[in-house]
Order: sequence, then structure tokens, then C-alpha cells
Amino acid sequence: MPKRTNWPRTIILSIVCTAIVLGVIKMSWLLDARNKSKVLDKHWQTDHFDIHTDMDDSEADEYVLFFEGFRSYFEENFFSVESKKPLEVYLFKDEDSYRPYVQALYGNYTPYGFYTGLRENRIVINGDSGLGTITHEMVHYFIDVGFETEPPKWVDEGIATFFEKFMGHFDENGKLHISFGYFSNWRFPIAKGMANTIDLSDFIASTDPEQCCLRSFSLFLHKKGLFTKCVKEWKEATQKGDWINIVEDAYGLTLDQIELQWKSWIESQPIDGDVELVESAFVLQDWQWQQWLKANQDTIYWSEQEGIYRVRAK
Repeated sequence: MPKRTNWPRTIILSIVCTAIVLGVIKMSWLLDARNKSKVLDKHWQTDHFDIHTDMDDSEADEYVLFFEGFRSYFEENFFSVESKKPLEVYLFKDEDSYRPYVQALYGNYTPYGFYTGLRENRIVINGDSGLGTITHEMVHYFIDVGFETEPPKWVDEGIATFFEKFMGHFDENGKLHISFGYFSNWRFPIAKGMANTIDLSDFIASTDPEQCCLRSFSLFLHKKGLFTKCVKEWKEATQKGDWINIVEDAYGLTLDQIELQWKSWIESQPIDGDVELVESAFVLQDWQWQQWLKANQDTIYWSEQEGIYRVRAK
């Protein structure tokens, strides 16, 4: 039987005091972090969102309209988002106000934004990162609320990344008109460079699939006219863990055939004006939109088939 160690009382006291001090420091740190959210001194309550921000009122008004407008667009085109309570939004105007809060409260610092899950029911956004970050994180929430079973990472991130690139405008009545299905000017070139290494079965099984490739797959489905159908069928999927069959059923071909078509599409798409068209997602007021269309009428056109703007061939 090992001997019992008799620790000197001073050492025990020192350990206890250290633990108490560290606990106090951590609690102070967390309280300070929560106080950082007090910089978000403006509050908007809508039917589906509880928004806290430090933006100017006029700018914040547009974001509030955007949140509700995008949710309406998503529900009209994909599936209903039936949540019991509004999604809480911490919308920081820039990096300087966003960074201290995130570093202190969450530790691991992501410079763009994140969704905390249904328990906290919150998205935290760095306004400097653009509207595409907002739609990406909101879609994570939509999936969390709407899917029958928790989807694998490639489905969750693949759908969310699709919604990063868009253009739109508010009409005279404040209704959001928005179009999705554009290339990512930075994600797609990366995916194109990785096309030869793609293995769709490994991709589906991965717990950390490459997001640029994920988005290219979603965009590929969209170009085939299958993205909306796939999202709706994936939402209803109850065969958790049998995603190869789920993908094949939704697409209508075997996995090998799907992979061959996907790779062929990536390799055939040049890095051209369509890839560069949406540098950053944007939404304009009606008068700004009319000016933008007029300025670009000789270089772009509306594709009824795809439901997006395309660059005119030279």
C-alpha cells in the first residue's frame, strides 16, 4: 500500500488561494467580456430577430430590413424556419469593436463571425466582413432549426457557403430582391486548383472538408438546377450516416458519375468575368440599384434560365 503524502498546510493553502484567484480572474474576464457587448447600445426587435448593434441608425435600419428580407427569401425558396424565439444578433460595426468581445468571451478568435448553436441562439458578426458572412451564419441557424436530423459537416457548410455571394436591392416599398448562384472570386480559383485531388466519397465522410470545394459542389448543383431540390431532400433525410445513398438519390446518378461531372465542370470553367463579377456581396437602395444597372448595362445581362446576372461575352 502506498504511503499517504502529508502536504504541508502552507502548500495546500497556496494551491487553494491560487485556484480562488484564478477563478476570480476568469470570472472578471467573462464579466468584462459581457460588458463589451454593452458597446452594442442600439436594439431592434423584429418578428424573427433580436438585433444589438453599435452601427449608426440609418445603416442599422438597412441591416434590419436585410435580416428579415433574407429570411423571407430563404423560406420562399427552400424551407420554413419555424423557431420558437427570435434569433439573437450581435452586429458589431467593425473589427475594433468586434475583436475584444470575441477574444475575451469565446477565446478562439474568428475574424469574421460565427453561430453559437441553438442553446445560445445567437450569431455574432464583424460588420467589416461583409453581408456574405451574415447570410452564411444565418443559414447555419436555419439548418439547425429546420433539418430533421443533424447533417454532416459537408452539408452544413456546403449549403452555408453557397449563400456567401449575391447581389440585391430594396425596392421602393422596402422589399428585398436578391439573387444567388454567383461564383466566389476567391473560393472558386482555390477549388479549381484542387479539382484533381477531389474524391467525393472521402469528401462526404470527412469531418473537416475543404470549404472552397464544398462551395464549388453547391454551385455545381445550382448550375445543374439541382441545388434547391437537394437542399429540400437533405432536410428531410432521416437515414443518418447513409449520405452516399442520399446524395445519389437526390442527384439521380451514382457517386462516381456525379464526381466525374463535378470535376469536368470545375476544369471547364475559366477564371473569367463571371467568376469576378461579385467581388463582395451587396444590397443597394432602389435609386442606387438603378444607377448601378445603368452603369453596367453594356457589360452584364440578366439570365432568366439561371436567375442571376451574367457577364456579356466580348
